[in-house]
Formats: sequence, structure tokens, C-alpha cells
Amino acid sequence: MSSYKIDLEWGWQKCSEIGYSIRERKGSFVEKCKNDYGVSPRTHWISTYYGGQDIKLILKRFGSNIIFSNGLKDPYSSGGILSDLSKSLVAIPTINGSHRLDLDPSQQSDPRWLIEQRKKELKIIHRWIAQYYADLGAH
Repeated sequence: MSSYKIDLEWGWQKCSEIGYSIRERKGSFVEKCKNDYGVSPRTHWISTYYGGQDIKLILKRFGSNIIFSNGLKDPYSSGGILSDLSKSLVAIPTINGSHRLDLDPSQQSDPRWLIEQRKKELKIIHRWIAQYYADLGAH
């Protein structure tokens, strides 16, 4: 996926769902959202919709099949899920990683730990898909 496409998608998500920008002042962020996407930021949507008071409790009750990949070099990781919450809410913290690095396209220069992390994530996803089809066939 190109960096432009990721930036475009992330911009839309910040404006339509997350409703904040760390780098921009509130006024300029609101204008950017209106100009770029035709939407006004909904600053409390996530906590209202998902119940942001105790995200781990909410995830345990309503979430499934989520991998929380956190690179510990990333300042965002301190607000992330760093340990498994259940068999289908899995944390994969990495000492060397940074924000969404595992989602970037593979490169010849990727370090071994990143290659292994991606393999681990794929193995988990394959297990979930296999379980889904097994459950489907059991009905």
C-alpha cells in the first residue's frame, strides 16, 4: 500500500472517527477536515461509541480477532494494549518497532524481528480464519 493511500485513509479516520490531531491546532484541524473530506471532527465519538472509560473491559466484552501490534519505540505504545486480553485479543509488543511498521510493505532491508512479527501475525489470522470455517461447518 502506498504511503499516500495510508495517509489519505488515516486522514479520513482522524476526521470522521477519531476527531483529533496532535500536530494541528483545533481550528485548523476542523477546517482541514471540512476542506479535505467534507466532514466535521467528532471529538467524542470513539469514547461514546466504544466506551472509553475502561477500554480493556469493553474489548473483552465486545471485541474479537484483534492483533494489537505495538512498537515500544513509538510514544503511542504507552496508550496501547501491551498484553493479551484473551485468545482472540492478542498483543504483540516489539522493542524495536514503531507505529504501524508491520503494516508497511515488505522491503528487502526489513530486519529479522519485523519479518518474524509479520509471520506471527499471519499465523494468528490464519488460525482465526480456520476456526471460523470449522465453526461454520459445525452448524
